[in-house]
Amino acid sequence: MKTISYTLLLSISLASNIAHAGHKEDCDRPEYAQQYATGFNGELNGALDKFKDQDKRYRTKLDGIKAALIKAGAWTDAEASVFMVKASMTDDDAKALEAERKKAASEFKVQLLSLDGIPMIAGGNKAAELRATCLLGPSAISKADVLYVAAERAWRLLESKVAAEAQVKNVSLP
Repeated sequence: MKTISYTLLLSISLASNIAHAGHKEDCDRPEYAQQYATGFNGELNGALDKFKDQDKRYRTKLDGIKAALIKAGAWTDAEASVFMVKASMTDDDAKALEAERKKAASEFKVQLLSLDGIPMIAGGNKAAELRATCLLGPSAISKADVLYVAAERAWRLLESKVAAEAQVKNVSLP
């Protein structure tokens, strides 16, 4: 699974670099930059919605498993909380994934902050603003994709640990 995830990350990165090679020159054309900037906000909102959906999906699933363990008497609320923190942040495998997720989140945040600063830096020059969005946008989307994959790996690890705990404690999962 680790190899598949790293292969996916590498593929995203390579595809992004290849796709962006001609894109940079295209951003010099005002009509292209305008068209890109117009679609970019939708693309960015789509990426953010994808994060929200991922978070909601895993939280719902994990809350269901946790509730089943508590209902069966296998865990108390406190034990469930301790297990979830340990399994998601302090176990060695979780630490590595959490570090990867934090790095990806930090890189994505830098891209978002860069995009937020464009209007001020452009100083009212709409053409410069559109070109900068056109140039920085693909990198932001690429960083969002990397973050999504890193978060997915962390969520899957936590889910597998909680499911394994339920199996050890002979608790049927919802």
